Amino acid sequence: MRARTNSLSIQHKADLVVGLKLTDVACVCIIPDHTWTEWLEYHYWPCSDSKRVLPAGIEARAEAIADGIEQLAQRWLIYCDSGRNRSNLLAALVVRRILACTGKEAIQYVRDGRPMALKNPLFISYLESL
Repeated sequence: MRARTNSLSIQHKADLVVGLKLTDVACVCIIPDHTWTEWLEYHYWPCSDSKRVLPAGIEARAEAIADGIEQLAQRWLIYCDSGRNRSNLLAALVVRRILACTGKEAIQYVRDGRPMALKNPLFISYLESL
């Protein structure tokens, strides 16, 4: 999903939940959208797109999502304001854990689905170091 979901209609969100069989939503935006709580677990983890500091706790959040996918068959939607950096950093960390791949491979996997993903140089160098 690209970008904030606040502008989506309730019906559109309900259709996404049903169509994608979502169980959880992770919002890494500054502005939350709590309307998702009508249908599923909503996780509000605001973080910065800083080029100097990684978002606090991002690794633990990725581990929690990966555990939920692997152990509980959860289906997650992860989104941020523009759908390029924060959400895709989190997604790449989840991919890396689940596929047991390198950070570089996780970046490529995410970019295969979202070509404009991960432009933040700090996020890229962090993932490439893994």
